[in-house]
Amino acid sequence: MKYIVLGSKGFIGSNIYSTLKKNSLSVIGLDRENFDITNKNDYLKFDFSNTIIIDCIASIDNKESILNVNVVGLKSFINYINVNHNNFKYIYFSTTSTQISEQVNNN
Repeated sequence: MKYIVLGSKGFIGSNIYSTLKKNSLSVIGLDRENFDITNKNDYLKFDFSNTIIIDCIASIDNKESILNVNVVGLKSFINYINVNHNNFKYIYFSTTSTQISEQVNNN
């Protein structure tokens, strides 16, 4: 099984990515430069089957961006992989609830 770390250049994601790489595991790091969770066309570029997906994506720029990336984008991506991929595990590190209190129940 391979690992895909979403948000691999952020604080949490970069630490997880480097730890997996040090342990010689098959790992791909995706960040804003090569994967936009709000862009469904970016989903098609990667095979998420037989993968452990570790989501560390965080948008903390402003409230609108947080909702678009961390809530709408996440929901869209989860729906996509559930329909189009199999045998994956999804680990989500939430940052939304630390930024917007009304999002705690959505996480």
